[in-house]
Amino acid sequence: MLYNLIIYTEVTKFIEQGYDSFIINRRTISNSYKSVADIPLMYAEKGERHPGYDCFVFKRSLYPKFNLGLLCIGAVYFDRCLYINFLLNSDKFAEFKDLYLTFHLGDDRRWTNKKLKDYRLHNSKEIIKIIRKYEEIQQLRDDRFAFFERAVGLADRLEQDQKWYSFIIKLQRLFKNWLVTLLDNGKR
Repeated sequence: MLYNLIIYTEVTKFIEQGYDSFIINRRTISNSYKSVADIPLMYAEKGERHPGYDCFVFKRSLYPKFNLGLLCIGAVYFDRCLYINFLLNSDKFAEFKDLYLTFHLGDDRRWTNKKLKDYRLHNSKEIIKIIRKYEEIQQLRDDRFAFFERAVGLADRLEQDQKWYSFIIKLQRLFKNWLVTLLDNGKR
């Protein structure tokens, strides 16, 4: 099918242009499509720009340089971690936001599900470690400094959020213990 080959043709062009890593951001299209026969219509739909990072392409030789910590793949912050690793370890990196080569049916934002909060917390702790490590060792070129400064800002905010989260958990435990004691005393 021609549509399946388009992305590979474009990826090959970027590799031939000397990119050793790049990201092709997806667009969000209607989730009304139900059949493989609809793929041409899916590619034809412009859709909406997605704010995250989705399709990652990199040279295998870069992988040993990456610091991925103990991140959970597919959970929040994994995409930012790859972005940071691409940015800091590549000679020629690009983020393509408007190529219309990849798409997602609907915008369910599953990563916001409350059942996944442990993964979010875990990955936020890991990305802080990764950013701080790069902060210690990386000599940043000017063009990469602005994004990395935003990443350090993210790490600062996440650390602050984790302090509040820990404080709230401690408060919940204290309240639970107080309530249990109060109820136990009432039984006597």
